[in-house]
Amino acid sequence: MDNYPYEYIKDAHRKSYNNLMQVKASSTCCCFACLEVFTLSDFPDGWLGEEDPEKEQTVQCPYCGMDSVLGDSSGFPVSDKGFVETMNEIYFGEPLSQFSQNPD
Repeated sequence: MDNYPYEYIKDAHRKSYNNLMQVKASSTCCCFACLEVFTLSDFPDGWLGEEDPEKEQTVQCPYCGMDSVLGDSSGFPVSDKGFVETMNEIYFGEPLSQFSQNPD
């Protein structure tokens, strides 16, 4: 686990809520639940849904369905494996990839 200050990690976690506009403005995203790093172009148009200023919209990971997505427009290093793993350890305890169906 890389050495990121806890306050920095907490700030990143706050950015994973009500983040539809942030994710749409990003080129690269990560899910700190399943540890996937992906680009929006990996998925069909419309998977994110439409913006509605009347309600909070939190993006769910297209891989695992968790609401643990950050985009690079958040200002956090979403492509840094150490950062994503640190987020995972703090908020989930162990990487979900350890529980995958794939026997690698």
